[in-house]
Amino acid sequence: MGPGMMGFGWFGMILMLLIPAGLLILLLLGVVWLVQAAGAPRATDGALTVCPRCHRRAQPDWRICPHCGYHLTDEPDA
Repeated sequence: MGPGMMGFGWFGMILMLLIPAGLLILLLLGVVWLVQAAGAPRATDGALTVCPRCHRRAQPDWRICPHCGYHLTDEPDA
């Protein structure tokens, strides 16, 4: 037999490199997805809301976001 994976030649060598590389890429994408899902603010509980501009947490009775200054309510500040 020549070089490669059990007589498959260059195709076998490429396959031997692509399969682990693909698994590594999938693993990294999974870790990135988990980190993003864990850090994303949730507006499901009644105690917090999320600013539409900066997507940070804010109290529901706040009129202005303390992080970016966006007006969270329709009525302007007096």
